Amino acid sequence: MATEEQIPKKKKIDPIMASAMVVVALFFDLLSLIPIVSILTTITFSWMIMPTWFWLLGFDPFEKKRLGVTGVTSLLEITPIVSMLPCLTIGLIANIMMINNETLQKIQKII
Repeated sequence: MATEEQIPKKKKIDPIMASAMVVVALFFDLLSLIPIVSILTTITFSWMIMPTWFWLLGFDPFEKKRLGVTGVTSLLEITPIVSMLPCLTIGLIANIMMINNETLQKIQKII
């Protein structure tokens, strides 16, 4: 029988790092309330900062599910009225949940 030491643990984002990521996302969401700055914050956050952060943590930033969530949140953030919602933060939380939740990882493998 395999003991706990023999079973490889899957990488997860720890709660402190996830909290720091959410705080940064909330900051960029607040900046995106300014109309012209919204597009710049979306490009900077969604396509530069977060992929780099995921890569530094050891996760593939261009995995198709993560890219899909990032693309949808970017489109929502560019839409004028919808951009007032915290789309970047919601997208980031969805990505963190997909990484940390084992059930969602199993569903991702099926899809």
